[in-house]
Amino acid sequence: TLVDALMIDPIRRWQAEFPGVAIHIKEFPLQSAMTESVALGVADLAIGVRPPQWPGPIISLGWEQFVVVLPPNDPHAGSTGPIALADLSDRKWVLYAPSNGLSDYVSYACALSGFLPQQAVETSQVEVAVHMASAGLGAVLVPAANVPQELAHMALPLDPPIVWEVAAFTRSELSPPAAAFIEFLRERDWLALPPDAVVLPGS
Repeated sequence: TLVDALMIDPIRRWQAEFPGVAIHIKEFPLQSAMTESVALGVADLAIGVRPPQWPGPIISLGWEQFVVVLPPNDPHAGSTGPIALADLSDRKWVLYAPSNGLSDYVSYACALSGFLPQQAVETSQVEVAVHMASAGLGAVLVPAANVPQELAHMALPLDPPIVWEVAAFTRSELSPPAAAFIEFLRERDWLALPPDAVVLPGS
């Protein structure tokens, strides 16, 4: 989810300033696989939800919030929110396949709100999930940055906010290119942690 949401502009800037240095992105559907890969030295740098226990260097980048996209015929559709996740406990949901790490985060957030989401349809693709919700197939919980611009008007904030912390981390020490790329990421307009936020734990 983070490549589409956070990394396009930094990569564009990188190409403009360092045209002779290519970037190789390896995407992991599960954070556990990503952290294992970095621990083994396969990658220079990982960017993802802050891992709860990491022995090497870790740099906090900022906070991202989740929103809910509701079907057009939902009673709350068209409102500006925020809305309590618990108020949507009786809805049908577009859920993520277990192969997508978002599945665990959605289950955790719903459990904290006191319910088990009823599945309407399952997909492994975040963008597909949002489009399914906008087509009326069910509600979906999604990181705000992954909502396409043309559907942003359908995204409702949550009360209390549900957030996760995004961080960059590496095995031992940052290489100069990795450190330079992190600076591009840190210049993004990150969300400040809301005082009443529900923080989703890393895995």
